[in-house]
Amino acid sequence: MHGDVAWTMKETNDGALWVGTRMGLCRYDRKTKKAENYFNEESERMMIMHICVIDDRTFWMATSDQGFFKFDFIDRKVIAQYTTADGLSNDCVYRIEPDFEGNLWLSTNFGISKFNIENETFENYTLSDGLLNNEFNNGASHRMRNGTIIFGSSDGITLFHPEKMEKNPYPPSVILQKIKLHNKTVGIESQEPFTPVDTINPVKINSEKNEYTIPYDISFVKELHLDYTQNFLTLEFVALHYARPYHLADF
Repeated sequence: MHGDVAWTMKETNDGALWVGTRMGLCRYDRKTKKAENYFNEESERMMIMHICVIDDRTFWMATSDQGFFKFDFIDRKVIAQYTTADGLSNDCVYRIEPDFEGNLWLSTNFGISKFNIENETFENYTLSDGLLNNEFNNGASHRMRNGTIIFGSSDGITLFHPEKMEKNPYPPSVILQKIKLHNKTVGIESQEPFTPVDTINPVKINSEKNEYTIPYDISFVKELHLDYTQNFLTLEFVALHYARPYHLADF
């Protein structure tokens, strides 16, 4: 076996024993009593923290710093790798637990990630979603008979029902804060009060002495008309959402 520290072991339906070590992956054939190592090259080496078998051909491998992998144990090759570049919360993945809806739940070094196997999409959960801690532990997870998933962290355990972890369906309110024309901020012509009726009509950007202005704040403008010379525009905006402000990128 390549590597003297074994982190995880799983048996596949062909009777083989797969061992995840700090140096890679090992397949032990109990009939022939022979071991075959994978990812032997130094550039390929990885610390495999957990192996999760979910069907008769593939399993998933959690690693300490390379995200997680889908592995075909019949053809004995990697099918796919997923990292933070794909939406994973953190590349240090400790444990993988499947739910009953075709998703994988992964405890990481920065929260929990839900991975939709069919769509290959992620939803991430952190302290802002009610977790006790963002940092989880190796060897600490379990899926109960009723589907409840438990992950152990450095501050106790997190227990949840996957079917009740719903994504917020309400998009944030988007408000324009600033407008620039040719890299110059468009100012306000007057600080005089105005009425909602005033905002019904289209607004034009006035140009005088190389300064740009509009009648009132851009956040109240419903329709903006530009002439052909006003062709380099920059808009700055904020997305207001107080339920899950750290997840505005979901929308």
